[in-house]
Amino acid sequence: MKTTEEFLTYYQANIEPRFTRNVAQKPKSKLLKLIIPLSLLISLLFFMLASGNWMFATLVFMGIMITIILNIDWNYVFVSELNPKLREKVLTEMLKFYAPEMAYQPISGMLDKTIEISNLFDGYDYHTYYNAEGKINDTFCQLACLYNTEGDKNQQTGFTGMFLLTTFNKSFYGQYVVYSGFHLAPYVNIPGQHGPVKLKEIKLESPEFNSLFSVYGTGDEVETRYLFTPAMMQRMVELSKAYSNRLHFAFARNHIFFAIATPDFPFTEGLNALTDAAIIESWNNLMHFTLSLPEQFHLDEHLWSKP
Repeated sequence: MKTTEEFLTYYQANIEPRFTRNVAQKPKSKLLKLIIPLSLLISLLFFMLASGNWMFATLVFMGIMITIILNIDWNYVFVSELNPKLREKVLTEMLKFYAPEMAYQPISGMLDKTIEISNLFDGYDYHTYYNAEGKINDTFCQLACLYNTEGDKNQQTGFTGMFLLTTFNKSFYGQYVVYSGFHLAPYVNIPGQHGPVKLKEIKLESPEFNSLFSVYGTGDEVETRYLFTPAMMQRMVELSKAYSNRLHFAFARNHIFFAIATPDFPFTEGLNALTDAAIIESWNNLMHFTLSLPEQFHLDEHLWSKP
């Protein structure tokens, strides 16, 4: 995985000039072009007022107002976050740097179904505003940005952050969810069962792992040990600590799912964020951490045998 320093160099050379030229300089260039026609219209307005021609003065005034309204970039003036289309383009350019084989995909019902299969968001509200899929090395991945539809004040019932699905290099039959911190047992839909089934709590051999995560699943002891090897648990502990214990996992249908919770909506800062070094670095850290997970877990290598 490429480094933060490499990304910042790439961003300053390829992304910042392209998008800040179109966004930050656009209102300024429009205003410069309007100076001469507006000056003429204002002079004409004063002339009409001085000559007592109120009808023409009114028409000229209306012309001035219409000219201003049509040429102001209202997105720039009133919108507090990146225009969705612009955000999509910026995220896609960032994606090209870290995962050139992944590409933006329109959001569809299939994405919601994929997120539902993970069972990570049982009872949680969220809305998807970015979706991409493709390969990282030899591992198929699907990436989504989610935000809490209940607002920041209700973090108990909503999820905000990044979601990543990847193919897993082990075959298994059960379903498992691993939450950072305390979490009640979720109810999930299991093929062949009538109605949602409450997952059973699983305690593993690592005391440190058990202190950091709440684990629930359907598999037997053999499959559980097959999935949660000492090396796997240690890697999950290390990554969770590296991201302030806001990393959740799920295992289902031969896939592994990651959910990286963030305190704010990812990539939704204002237009000035495109040139704000601190915000750009935070964007990069989140994208870098998320897209490095397949490599961190060696998912493109078949390291373990089947039970």
